Amino acid sequence: MLITILTTLLTINAVYSVDTEWVEDSLKKETTISIKLVPTKGWKWNTEYPFKYDIQSKQKLELSWRAFDHQNKTALFTFSLKKIPKELQNINIVISFSFCSETTCRVWRKKIFHVRKKK
Repeated sequence: MLITILTTLLTINAVYSVDTEWVEDSLKKETTISIKLVPTKGWKWNTEYPFKYDIQSKQKLELSWRAFDHQNKTALFTFSLKKIPKELQNINIVISFSFCSETTCRVWRKKIFHVRKKK
């Protein structure tokens, strides 16, 4: 019975998965950071929720551009930054968003995602 309850709780919380990417372009001297939120089966991006997103860092960053796209129920947030200090190893992306199933919607406010530079 405990296993069933634990499995149910894990299933309820598994609304989406996260993919992150950190790409440095030495020619343009830009770094592109992206985060993709992929819904699990039965969930989709809530297009009616007024989502917000931003980048957080202890160091001052120069934002070149940012973009949002959602296709096939997936949300993609992309930031292009100039002159990232070499010692900077991670950046936080803060997103307020929502996913819905046929019966309910779940909302996350100011959820922090950590994007790390791959070595």
